[in-house]
Amino acid sequence: MQLFMPWFFHCWAPDPVATKVVNKSLHEVIPTAAYLSAKGRQLDPLLRRYLVSLLTAPFTFLEVLVCDPGTGMTLRDVMTQEEHAVTERAASRGMEPGDLLFGQLASVDRLTMLEASNGFAIPPMEKAQIIKLRAHIASAHPVITHQVLRDWDFELLDLFHEIADRLYNPRLPTLQNTDGEPLSLYKLVFELNVPPQAAFDALKHLALDELGEDLLADATRDSEDKLTRVRFSWKKHGNKMHAGWTTPCSAGSRSTVRVLLQRSTRRRAPTRYARRSRRHSVRAFVIVRAKSIAGEDACRPAGGRRRTRWR
Repeated sequence: MQLFMPWFFHCWAPDPVATKVVNKSLHEVIPTAAYLSAKGRQLDPLLRRYLVSLLTAPFTFLEVLVCDPGTGMTLRDVMTQEEHAVTERAASRGMEPGDLLFGQLASVDRLTMLEASNGFAIPPMEKAQIIKLRAHIASAHPVITHQVLRDWDFELLDLFHEIADRLYNPRLPTLQNTDGEPLSLYKLVFELNVPPQAAFDALKHLALDELGEDLLADATRDSEDKLTRVRFSWKKHGNKMHAGWTTPCSAGSRSTVRVLLQRSTRRRAPTRYARRSRRHSVRAFVIVRAKSIAGEDACRPAGGRRRTRWR
């Protein structure tokens, strides 16, 4: 309402086609102009000049150049590049140089005040979209005046609403692995009927450039020095995003009865792992279970979209 009511009083006018009014002479007449026409002579001269200034002042984006909290700010109109020394107590307390505002300025007798504003700081990263709109307006109007901005008020308001929606209803990120696949952590467990040493000998080449001796450095052995457990990464050269990287496909631990694979995506089904494992010479095994240890929902930040507070 802190933006809508000033815009309604000082910018909006009843459309003769889309709006019904009792007094048809008020069609296309701004409410503040109608009020001044009816009551202007009875008003204090300073107040009358203040209201008159609002009939030409546009709603626009303003950049904070200097801020004196509790006193005022120096603002630059991003669209016209005009600078204003603004007297404003409340809004200046939460602003810093570089922040942006959307609102309307009123100037009378060398005094400029913030008649309306959105009430929160717009971060500087949003300025690029504002400059893009300015360039679009400048393509039709080489000189951007206050009247030009009033004619483009719906486009300016639409952009502000888009920015406010991004700030108050941020889109949750989509997490992906380095192959560009949705991140979804899975644990696949296989049961083998081959000794751990045989499984290791058949699969150790999946570690690519790591030597077998290095892979066995932290292995577990029994009293007869037979391998009982070893862990290493299944790797591949490159990925869709970084061709020069060596990317882990899975983390595996081999024991007397199991092969455990942990994956970051659900793209490959357990049966596909079975076929790939057979190609890597572990020919006799049974899948015990294949389960998700953290589904796709667990890879997204907690919480949903919040209600929009600025509407």
